Amino acid sequence: MDWARLAQLVEAIGKARLVLDLSCRRRGSDYFVVTDRWQKFTELAISRETLGNLAAWCAEFLIHAVDVEGQCRGIDQGLVSHLEQWSPIPTTYAGGAWSLADLEMVTRLGRGRIDLTIARRSTFLAAAACAMTTPWRSIGGRHDVWTPGGGYMSTR
Repeated sequence: MDWARLAQLVEAIGKARLVLDLSCRRRGSDYFVVTDRWQKFTELAISRETLGNLAAWCAEFLIHAVDVEGQCRGIDQGLVSHLEQWSPIPTTYAGGAWSLADLEMVTRLGRGRIDLTIARRSTFLAAAACAMTTPWRSIGGRHDVWTPGGGYMSTR
């Protein structure tokens, strides 16, 4: 982790405007931050301690589950459960989600504390690739998904 660079970012834009995007992959029973097109494992493990330390520097986390990203086969349930337990600040999970069942699973496992992105890169292409049947709309570049309780939920 380049703590000096992180300090520069906070100085430049402020903690309240900073979202840390942590892409991670599973190695053994742990999740590690990966870099270089998700190919290089770092020594930074996603853990209660890591997220607690990083939370002092940002307003929110965006956690990418690289092992399931783009596969449209469902979320990494273990990672979502860990994020609910470990993250002290708002957290958005990304990876593998393609249906309302995934949204419901994240809501349940995350106990309402973990947000979810669905088809984040290109909603049209990702929805087509996943054969997404969930009603959605795009408003001002923000994508929303219809929720089972009625209304639309932003996928940011």
